[in-house]
Amino acid sequence: DASDGANEVAVSIPSYWFFYYPNGTDYQGWTQVQDADGIIPAGYGFTMKGVTGADTFVADDFEPTVENNPGSAQRYEFRGRPNSGTVGIPTIAAENTTFIGNPYPSALDLSYFLLEYSQHNAVDADNDDTTPDDPVSVVDCTDLTEAGGGGPIERKNVITGIAYFWDSNPNVQSHFLVDYQGGLEIFAPVDCTTTGISTAATYFRYDNDGNPIAGSNQSPAMTGAVGYNRRYAAIGQGFYVVGSATYPGISLGGDLLAFENRHRTYVKETSGDSDFKFHQGTEPANKNTTETEENSLVVIPKLRLHVEVDETYTRQLALGFWPTATTGIDYAMDGRITSPISTDAGFLHGNDSYGIDVRPFEVTDRIPLFLKVNHQADVKFTATSFENFDTENVFIYDSETDRYYNVKYTSWSTTLQEGNYNGRFFLTFEEEEVLDTDEFAANNFDIFQNNPGSQLEIRNPNGLDLKAVTVYDITGKRVISERNLDAQPVFTFSTRNLQEAIYVVKITTSDDIEVAKKITVSQRN
Repeated sequence: DASDGANEVAVSIPSYWFFYYPNGTDYQGWTQVQDADGIIPAGYGFTMKGVTGADTFVADDFEPTVENNPGSAQRYEFRGRPNSGTVGIPTIAAENTTFIGNPYPSALDLSYFLLEYSQHNAVDADNDDTTPDDPVSVVDCTDLTEAGGGGPIERKNVITGIAYFWDSNPNVQSHFLVDYQGGLEIFAPVDCTTTGISTAATYFRYDNDGNPIAGSNQSPAMTGAVGYNRRYAAIGQGFYVVGSATYPGISLGGDLLAFENRHRTYVKETSGDSDFKFHQGTEPANKNTTETEENSLVVIPKLRLHVEVDETYTRQLALGFWPTATTGIDYAMDGRITSPISTDAGFLHGNDSYGIDVRPFEVTDRIPLFLKVNHQADVKFTATSFENFDTENVFIYDSETDRYYNVKYTSWSTTLQEGNYNGRFFLTFEEEEVLDTDEFAANNFDIFQNNPGSQLEIRNPNGLDLKAVTVYDITGKRVISERNLDAQPVFTFSTRNLQEAIYVVKITTSDDIEVAKKITVSQRN
């Protein structure tokens, strides 16, 4: 309602313009609210078709005072009792999608929520495949929320721990699906101590069944775009989540997902760490440094790989490095692309395409790429947007031609015929691969981290000449570098000044043979 003291104008929007998505696998999962008794259960997100026309009424009790609708910026007023306490989502099927949202009149710590309701990962803390892994079965973000307290919370296996956000071209103003231009941004929380990782959406047009149309992208290439900071969800912010594949996918007589007051936090919408307002461009160079200092949140070491198709559209991928991640699929870390198109790219896990891949840093890794094309296409790769991470080179390795192409802040293009190229191309950091390095290392070196003595020890019983010993942290930064070491039987290097973490030791012999091994440095004796 709006009143100017003399005239009262009643404004209402019919319920058939409202839709919500309680459970589904495709566009047909959207449910019209008038078909559901006109009620949207608390905790669910919804879409609403906007209205057109102008309304010059000015509400004097709002600051600053603005016209209700000068033509394309309709202001809506939602009235009712604000939610507090438990807001439950009753059902979600395995591998199905539901659209939910922040139900509170305050910001939501989205990372806390996603981590709590996703399956925990097993961590190989001692780098020994023969010993049981340490379970990470609890999450504790409570010291980062406004409510605080509560202590560790048991993680549940309900969702994948990844959130998806719809982003669209603001210049398209239409109620018709075939006119839409947009896509899904992916957000992975990774860990409570971090800002998480997100990737910018790739825009497409859609057919009447909600499927993206190949070659329909009309947005510019996203060089420099880094997505949004999604650690905190704004008031009323909606997002998709996907049911865990290993969950039975049935209601157990209670809420499977529940927003709680402990998930709430105080973050101003205009502050630098919220990024609630949409933007899709180059970030200020010092932005993440400022966030880390203000909030004590870690900016995850990462790079972004842009894969551009026919100079028409770009799929942005993010590769992050975290010590508790694995090279497999980790819940709340690795983000699957839920709506791949006929010509698309990603990180390859099984037969699926992932927009976010998080793993421990290993300088010798070859990371397989998902790549399928449905027509002859020019495909361009560029590694960019390095955050808290540096490396000398980033290569695309073509296993068919056995050639490497450096794509760090530069591009490499190739023309591909229609086909499936999964596993042909790899992202890697070293141009040469050493054959049988495990056997060579086992026969010639014993690499051992002596934590009680705070030193790295390398035994060289065969007296090989060493050109270099280099130690890298998970960001790819060299923390120890020694050259021209000759043929001593034992080499020792102090690790007293290194932080507790996982590191990679790389040995280079005088014959340019390279071997690498992970070590764990701990200062607790």
